[in-house]
Amino acid sequence: MKSINLLLLVVFLFGIQTSLVAGDYITVVPYHANDTSCAKVPYGTGSVVPLDTCIDVFGYYSIASLDTASNKIKLDYYVGNCTDSPISTNVYPMNECTEIELATGSNYYATFVSGDAAPSNSVEYTYYYYSYYCSGPTFSVFFTDNYSTPSNRFECVNGEPIVYVCDPNTNKCDALEVKGCHNQDDITPYRVDCTK
Repeated sequence: MKSINLLLLVVFLFGIQTSLVAGDYITVVPYHANDTSCAKVPYGTGSVVPLDTCIDVFGYYSIASLDTASNKIKLDYYVGNCTDSPISTNVYPMNECTEIELATGSNYYATFVSGDAAPSNSVEYTYYYYSYYCSGPTFSVFFTDNYSTPSNRFECVNGEPIVYVCDPNTNKCDALEVKGCHNQDDITPYRVDCTK
């Protein structure tokens, strides 16, 4: 459950609006909280989000925009659709190691890079917005290979995603079936794959 809450928080945190052409993406590449220079292997939860697109993510709306003059990404967050004033805005530099502070009080480091640049062998949840089936425009949330929380573990083995749900009290983990299109009758169906 904590992993799902983290997933929702990350998707909300990084949903976004930009001055680039629709279809362009920004990737938030995560690093461990103590990797203050983002020099080690990426680790944690990241996302790949479209620019100039209002995304409804589980009842929260967001838009990302890129200021090419200052080379900064602006993340606007909304309660209703994206036509009202944003309730919150964050600005981060592109291509630099940046500390991200979450609403939960925890923090980690990340880089914001252009394009779909999820690290290879990450377990990637690809969400299809404005769709009741797994096709059309997407955003994604990814978990780097061997990333774990007390209640989940994410691995790519021979190109196949394995997601474990764990009981923190017993340290027992069970693998979930994650292949195929999930939530086809929902407004945001998704697929789970390993990135190449």
